[in-house]
Amino acid sequence: MLVSTIKRVITQKKPRLAILQGHGELTYGESQRARFLIAPYFSLEEVTINNRIDALDGFDGALIACPKTPFNERDKYVLDQFLLKGGRLMFFIDQLAVNDDTLQRIGTTHSQRTELRLDRMLFDYGIKMNDNFAVDAKCSPIAAPGLSQPAMPWYYYIRATPAMHPITRNLDPVLLKYASTIEFVGNDKNKKTPILTTSTNATASGLAPLISLGMPQNMGKNPQFADNPEEETNKMMLSVLVEGNFESHFKNRIVSEFSNNKVIKYLPKSIKEGKILVVSNGGFLRNSFDSVINPQTKQKETQPIKFNELKYDVTLAQANITQQLIYGNQEFFQNMTDYMLGDNSILDVRSKQIDIHPIDKDKIATDSSFWKFLNLLLPSLIVILLGVIINYLKKRKYTKI
Repeated sequence: MLVSTIKRVITQKKPRLAILQGHGELTYGESQRARFLIAPYFSLEEVTINNRIDALDGFDGALIACPKTPFNERDKYVLDQFLLKGGRLMFFIDQLAVNDDTLQRIGTTHSQRTELRLDRMLFDYGIKMNDNFAVDAKCSPIAAPGLSQPAMPWYYYIRATPAMHPITRNLDPVLLKYASTIEFVGNDKNKKTPILTTSTNATASGLAPLISLGMPQNMGKNPQFADNPEEETNKMMLSVLVEGNFESHFKNRIVSEFSNNKVIKYLPKSIKEGKILVVSNGGFLRNSFDSVINPQTKQKETQPIKFNELKYDVTLAQANITQQLIYGNQEFFQNMTDYMLGDNSILDVRSKQIDIHPIDKDKIATDSSFWKFLNLLLPSLIVILLGVIINYLKKRKYTKI
């Protein structure tokens, strides 16, 4: 709260953040809680590219949250040129779609590729998203009808491990549902950083796998997904950051008449350092919401449910499970936007680590009585001594007079 207040006071000009629409992205109601978190510090505007080359002009960053329909070449061109001009792109993407209603109803469901047509563009920027799911022993439970217990571990709901980066330093585990694995590709000189990973006891599914509620029962109480569950190399990336100078995805892909058009001002490579952050969970920012009537305007409005889904898992609450897991999704989103849009001063304060050194238990056993006595007696002795000295000085002064 203190850090947020300081940031609000010192912010002179709000960076402009475009919230992309037009491809089935999360609506205002579905992302209202996340928008409320950052609205005091950023100027948020919904933008539909709609074939407009200048759609992102004047913006500092663009947020693409859970698109469901393919991007055409013109929309990708706008994103590409925005990045090359120093823009910040933040993607929350589902590589595979899962129908939870079908899963809850019959116990199994097929995953399907979303076919967003962003893969080749991200690949050119050094990021490869795989058509699979990460499966992790460090996971959150799922509540489903017909289970012998109120909830069971669901290895697709990953409690992702934060990396030692300002965005994720000192965060609680971040909940990612049905996240795909990510790899770095290319030999460019850009800075590539893992942001969120699986635990060491994790593996990857096959391509577009069948999802079954019977999986946890088959794995037993102590599942082992890797040959050596303690080996650090088992970790797989679920969110990544790439910073630096990029070559255009459209280099050698467009005709010369188009690239040489002075009106279009095509850039073959970066003129300013850009940043791309990808999270392989499209619904990361989604919140449940209610429709209410505003008593003043008499208009229907949306508001998030009181349960904060960026901190807790609503499915456990609906199953009347009192023990809730706390997640760092809210802080992750705040830190991400701060870092991507250039405000690292407050971010450093928010993620500052305080080292607490362990107490020597042997010294406590042998010397505790001495230090207790000293702490109680010494202050009293000092006060008495000061009183005696002051009294002596007063007597000496007035006796002479």
